[in-house]
Amino acid sequence: SSLDLLDGTKAAIAAMGFETLTEIQARAIPPLMRGQDVLAQAKTGSGKTLAFLVPSVELLARAQWLPRNGTGMIAISPTRELALQIYGVLRELCAQHRQTHGLVIGGANRRAEADKLAKGVCHLVATPGRLLDHLTSTKGFHFDKLQVLAIDEADRILEIGFEEDMKAIVRCLPKAGRQTALFSATLPPWVRTVAPKFMRTEPQVVDLVGNSEHQASTDVRHVAIPAPGPVNQRADTINDVIAMFAGATGRSIIFCETRNECDELVNAEGL
Repeated sequence: SSLDLLDGTKAAIAAMGFETLTEIQARAIPPLMRGQDVLAQAKTGSGKTLAFLVPSVELLARAQWLPRNGTGMIAISPTRELALQIYGVLRELCAQHRQTHGLVIGGANRRAEADKLAKGVCHLVATPGRLLDHLTSTKGFHFDKLQVLAIDEADRILEIGFEEDMKAIVRCLPKAGRQTALFSATLPPWVRTVAPKFMRTEPQVVDLVGNSEHQASTDVRHVAIPAPGPVNQRADTINDVIAMFAGATGRSIIFCETRNECDELVNAEGL
């Protein structure tokens, strides 16, 4: 209620079960809704995803953005798993709005992605390599009116070797009128040096971590359970953890290091 949001956005947030803003949301959403560039550092699990998605959904909804206008927002994530997570939140936020959305990630069907982009996607979540591929070679993908570029886990994107891809992506995108939101769990000096290359103006810096050694939110419970052996042998342990913490009706996300491990776990008898 402290934010001047459209009824559709309020309804979507309420349906997601959120009643109050986290600190990163309270400090990052207002400047983003004013159109400022933002460079934000907040711990993992602190609500960063909503902090950059809410202003983007509001902006395009208030502009009555249509698929024929092209892509108005692009959110970039370093991994497919994080991109899927962001996209899930985006879909829920857009449930009460007439805005199309899409996901482009490595390993997915490129032709299906290209067909959807050509039809018009208002909000797009992507991994760097696949996004650059579409920017440079997908006919009918219109992004010349892009309003918002959101970069999540910026330190990880640059650490795992996507810096050159990111530079190429930014060169493809329009700079005039584009707002940039860069979020990260850590902001080492080299990230602060590189970040302005992706920004249009001097960013509003929101730092909720400072020199703290803890990157994960202290408001979220973290438990480490030793489970040696191959993935299929760990299925029983994983199943017990889900039963204990999620119960019969709760929802869970299980992250594996590789696609093969995901396949093994899905087919394991103990899960």
